[in-house]
Amino acid sequence: LLEGLAGDGASYSAFLNQLSPILRRAIGRRIPASDVEDVLQEVLISIHKARHTYDGNRPLMPWVMAIASFRVTDYLRKCYSEMRHK
Repeated sequence: LLEGLAGDGASYSAFLNQLSPILRRAIGRRIPASDVEDVLQEVLISIHKARHTYDGNRPLMPWVMAIASFRVTDYLRKCYSEMRHK
């Protein structure tokens, strides 16, 4: 993992491939199945953009799940806002 976060493309790709099913399940518990893949992509993009903030001395999954939680919350806010304006 740390090699991937440091710039090793193959390690990073393997990391994202291993992480995706875990995130897909976590996201699927909170949003409709029809939107899971879209939110998953947003989470993966956010992880990519924030990878420089990960502290290798700390556990990985709380960092990942916090990012996922923020993206799910953004999705839910958008949905509720759209419902309010209909």
